[in-house]
Amino acid sequence: MKNHIILFLVPFLLCGSMNQLRSQVKKSFANETRTKDQIVYLFFKVNKNNSASEKITLEEIKRVDGKLKSKPELEENEVKKGDYIITLKNADGKSVEKYHIENPLNPELENFADHLSRHTVSLTQAEFSIRYSFSADITSIQIEKASEKGTHLLFTQNIQP
Repeated sequence: MKNHIILFLVPFLLCGSMNQLRSQVKKSFANETRTKDQIVYLFFKVNKNNSASEKITLEEIKRVDGKLKSKPELEENEVKKGDYIITLKNADGKSVEKYHIENPLNPELENFADHLSRHTVSLTQAEFSIRYSFSADITSIQIEKASEKGTHLLFTQNIQP
């Protein structure tokens, strides 16, 4: 009788331990895929006050599943006066990625009335966003404004999406 109980009990114990092992493997695989192929969106708001200084605030951070098909490259010769240069940095402060955003407070609009014409509009507040492929290395963001004398720092913040 004792042998029969042991014969029935051993398979149940083995099945239970195998199920636990399977669930642990599934959880670790799910964690790996969750950090792979994700896109981080950063939403900003910029306000210009009467003294012509600009204040940038990080409004929201979103992280969604997906993969960017291409990554825009920053070309220094395309940066104009008033444009923003966004730098994503690692924990050591080294640049990981750089992005170029045209001046959100002075967008260029197109008019198609009789012929195509472009007009620059001056705004006191605006919103802009960037997106990048998630990387655990990226820990902070820095936004600089291009000027004739170089760039000056507008915003810096640690980010942990």
